[in-house]
Amino acid sequence: MRKSLFSALILTALGSTPALADGSLAYIDQIGSGHSLGLLQQGGGNYALTQQKGTQQKGTLQQYGIGNSATVEQGGSYNSATVMQYGQVKANIEQNGSGNRAESFQAPGTSPVTIKQFGNAKVRVETYR
Repeated sequence: MRKSLFSALILTALGSTPALADGSLAYIDQIGSGHSLGLLQQGGGNYALTQQKGTQQKGTLQQYGIGNSATVEQGGSYNSATVMQYGQVKANIEQNGSGNRAESFQAPGTSPVTIKQFGNAKVRVETYR
């Protein structure tokens, strides 16, 4: 009995901490159903925060090099966000509604990217820098 309780406490503690590798952090919060997220961090000092709420949200984050920062917040249904970063760049994507699509591809040293999509306009936003 004591061993089972100890294991449950460890799992609870591990579930509330972020993933950490090579000095990089990834926070993932999924509430609802049918969400998918692909996350790749190569290098060090990268930060990713993803919050998916509602149904069928899709996210892809790829960070290469050092010092990248990406935040993706999705609410509603059937939204899609893709972020690819290649060194010391920052991206923020916020989607609320249905059927929105946002893509951000950033080269090293480029300006921060902010994409906000609200409503059901099924707007496609692509940012290449």
